[in-house]
Amino acid sequence: MQVSEVIRRSGISRNYVYNILNGYKQNPGRDKIIALCIGASMNYEETNRGLETGGYCRLQSHHERDVWIAVAV
Repeated sequence: MQVSEVIRRSGISRNYVYNILNGYKQNPGRDKIIALCIGASMNYEETNRGLETGGYCRLQSHHERDVWIAVAV
């Protein structure tokens, strides 16, 4: 999948994503990582791996919001 397609599907600004990719933005928020994972059509395990890589906890079954995200992916 092309980066432009991930950007379009994630709803994150193009400049923000390119700043992440180029290393100017080193600690994107958990919500941004989740949006990028959804934009890239990642499955549950890939999304959790993305969150861990970003320094965040995996999707948690005891948080209602995380359950909805897990169902969506």
